[in-house]
Amino acid sequence: MLRKPIALFIVMTLAFASACGGGGGDANSATPTEEYVATPTTAPSAPTATPIPEDDAGDALPDDIAVNMNNLLERLNFSFEDGADDYIPDWRLHTDSGAMAHETKQKRGGEASVYITGNTDGTAGPSADITEILLENGMGYYYMEAWVLPEDNGNFDTYVCVELNSGTGFETVTTNPLIAYKAPFFKANTAFKCVSGVVMLSWSGGLDEARIYIKSAAESYWVDDVYLYRFDALTEILLPNAGFEDPELDPWFPNEWDVHTCTVDRDISESNTGAASAMTTDKTNDACCPVLDIVPILNEYGKGRYYFEYYAKCVDEENTTSICVGTNSATGWAFPVGGSTYIDDQSFKKIMATIDVPWDGTLIDGMVYVGGSGSEKFWVDDVRMFKLPDEVK
Repeated sequence: MLRKPIALFIVMTLAFASACGGGGGDANSATPTEEYVATPTTAPSAPTATPIPEDDAGDALPDDIAVNMNNLLERLNFSFEDGADDYIPDWRLHTDSGAMAHETKQKRGGEASVYITGNTDGTAGPSADITEILLENGMGYYYMEAWVLPEDNGNFDTYVCVELNSGTGFETVTTNPLIAYKAPFFKANTAFKCVSGVVMLSWSGGLDEARIYIKSAAESYWVDDVYLYRFDALTEILLPNAGFEDPELDPWFPNEWDVHTCTVDRDISESNTGAASAMTTDKTNDACCPVLDIVPILNEYGKGRYYFEYYAKCVDEENTTSICVGTNSATGWAFPVGGSTYIDDQSFKKIMATIDVPWDGTLIDGMVYVGGSGSEKFWVDDVRMFKLPDEVK
């Protein structure tokens, strides 16, 4: 099959952190839009994430626990529709820092969200008690998601966290940080951003207390639609050459168009696991990166929400990475993006991202792009893809 390089219509706020120009026409005729150069913002300290193990997508639940495919937070005013002034039923500030208010000015869906202000130390955020929920659903893998919008322009590490206390003090489990951002002159960047991840929640003995909360480096921000799902297992879609162990890079290839080029090679000097990774160098645009044709996968599993994990590293002290799925159908190209996260030159960092993949009618093209912003050289390894159940919306 002849593969045609696809031009990403992506404004590179943060390692293709926002999708632009999904209109029709030949993708190779696209001209990338002027870039918005992001200035990294000091992030709050992050606990260690505990995502899906590398060799297993999930353990079976005990016989006496049924898999609940509904949002477990539905009973807890998860979309913040109820509330007035500084009172929001089921939710409180995670710490004494800052302030929390019921807000109708900004919302992702429905009529309201929660508005956090005065978050000067990065600890103020909405928090809810989920002790009863976890006791009902047991230890295991949970998918967590929240939608966040900073009030100020800039880039802010943001997490969904769970604190567990089984009698010896609180232990925190968190998603990897997503950089929630708001750019000054692109309307697409004023939308709420999805922060998500799959984590293992476990405790020894009895569970005394558990809380879910949002943590961000933004001083003022809105949160809406917080989700928590329990899975007995996730079905992994095995991507070809996802660890770049084959002697050739194929079927991955460089994303190039017009005058924008890059070199993508299999590099045996750097890897997260195994013997090699994919190294991108000499790029003339941040959308130049490794790309994989996934039309057969999308046709088999269909539209919906996909969860990705991958590892990335760059040659700089700090830069960003994102993953994007591009689809071309009757209404033209769409480029939903997920997982904008800081990476560095110290070690490969695990990235977790959820992407809603749409198309209209027959799917003509479907690609997954894994990129790095700004850095003249970056590596990608161990790319994993999961289809979230249709109940996860």
